[in-house]
Amino acid sequence: MVRAPYKISEAEISALVAGKSAWLQSKLLMQQNLPAEVERFVHGATLWHFGVKKSLVIEYATKAKVIELESELHVYLPRKHKVDNTDSAKNACTINKNNNVDTVDKTKAVIKKHLEHWYKLQAQAYISRRLVELGADTGLDYNSYKIRRYKARWGSCNNRKELSFNYLLMMTPPWVIDYVIVHELCHLKHLNHSTSFWQLVEHFCPNYKQAKAWLKSHQSQLCW
Repeated sequence: MVRAPYKISEAEISALVAGKSAWLQSKLLMQQNLPAEVERFVHGATLWHFGVKKSLVIEYATKAKVIELESELHVYLPRKHKVDNTDSAKNACTINKNNNVDTVDKTKAVIKKHLEHWYKLQAQAYISRRLVELGADTGLDYNSYKIRRYKARWGSCNNRKELSFNYLLMMTPPWVIDYVIVHELCHLKHLNHSTSFWQLVEHFCPNYKQAKAWLKSHQSQLCW
């Protein structure tokens, strides 16, 4: 279906669609090849840490914790959250019968909570250190900073020289994290995105365009 103003004739619409046919076909093909959205907080899901894909492993213990291995993130939950998933078809019936759907959803929420806490601790340690180092390298002074989660931005700077950073930056490679830190430090001198601002960013971070491209191409995998 094509939407167009009433004054546009069918012939004009057909001509327009014909002229854009190659572009439309390429977009449709891209959509068909997109992988199905996978759940992020279940055993076997994939998460990023420092630019490396890690498999999520859910285990149970007396105390909740997160442990990182070379290719895995192990989340240990208290055994009260355990849901038997050995037979998915049978389990579906059991869950519906016993009204335990909420239990599964609550378990996912608990997994997410522990991962958020873990990523935030990682960010507080890493970003705090790199901010001091890059602040010294650039000679740009800030008054304070905080680390939290944002839905639509990786960092910010205001006219009070207060910086903020998204702790989900810990999903990205270290050189990308450095770019975001440098980006916000440069806003201390240019509180805009002028040519002078980008020249200053490039001076301290010559590969900033590659970092921006990495963030853009992985955007859908870095948020939850």
